[in-house]
Amino acid sequence: MKYKLSICIPTYNRGDFIGQTLESIVDQIKDNVEIVIVDGASKDNTKTVVEYFKNKYNFINYYCEEKNSGFDIDCDKSIKYAKGKYCWLMPDDDLMKPNAISRVLEVLNESHELIIVNSECWNEDFTIDLKSKMHDLTYDKTYKDSENETFFSDFTTCLSYTGSIVIHRKTWLSRNREKYFGTLFVETGVIFESPPIKKIHVISESLIKIRYGLGMWEPKSFEIWYFKWPKLIWSFDHYSDKAKQKITLEKKWRKIKNLLKARAFGHYSYDGFKKILMNEKNPVYLFLSFIICFFPAKIANLIFVLYYSIFKSSSLYTLFDLLRSPSANVLSRSFAKTLNIKL
Repeated sequence: MKYKLSICIPTYNRGDFIGQTLESIVDQIKDNVEIVIVDGASKDNTKTVVEYFKNKYNFINYYCEEKNSGFDIDCDKSIKYAKGKYCWLMPDDDLMKPNAISRVLEVLNESHELIIVNSECWNEDFTIDLKSKMHDLTYDKTYKDSENETFFSDFTTCLSYTGSIVIHRKTWLSRNREKYFGTLFVETGVIFESPPIKKIHVISESLIKIRYGLGMWEPKSFEIWYFKWPKLIWSFDHYSDKAKQKITLEKKWRKIKNLLKARAFGHYSYDGFKKILMNEKNPVYLFLSFIICFFPAKIANLIFVLYYSIFKSSSLYTLFDLLRSPSANVLSRSFAKTLNIKL
């Protein structure tokens, strides 16, 4: 292969951010590294921004598609276009920390099929550190074949963040990717389909700064996290129910607490009930889910702000979500301030 590593960036309408992402990467590029950008027919100034960098750096390859095919397909295209032995999936709005590429290249010399990169979680303008490590390992670890289920239960939630994944290109292309198009989590499907990937290495130090809260999925958060994500996780029959239960409930929406939580975030409303839950056959649950979609969202928000402030002090980014949601109110923000939670 011409390159050891390809930084693969699927993008859509990120003209305001992708320039900062590329700035954080270009000075780290080595002779054996390239950047591959697949633009899903952006309607903003993404093309102008990317072409500025492409004209300046010959290691950037830019593919502007004629139509938007969605994240999963564009992610797959970026790897098909890549010429590197390994592919690092990089979001189009986050920042790569200094020396991140050198650190990954060190590990690639050990011939693993999959490398998991740790990351930090920040607010939009990188002024508030919401979580210094997305996974808590204090040292690098290599998972053996016999530990695959442990890896599945410990790291699947982290892998819903694309930037954590560095994968051998041949491994990716050998998997049934098309099966996961439309799930919004093609990378998770590729990694955990059968047979499991055997050689996995986890880097403990944070190499990426996540710009949290800019997900384009937010209008569909209820459908994604309560239906699409559980459906994908529970489709992996070669993992135990116990391991899958640790990641997400199979029928997450069946828990009344979870529906109230979705209401507190502003994700669940009558539209969600009508589109997704109206065909529920259990009359008691149908009635309760209908009532909750009209429960005062501001009250639900305050309840969960109190809960996460008092009992879940480590979940700062969850509080961040609650306090920036449309359901947030003066009481919620005032209580957070009394606890010196500056969001």
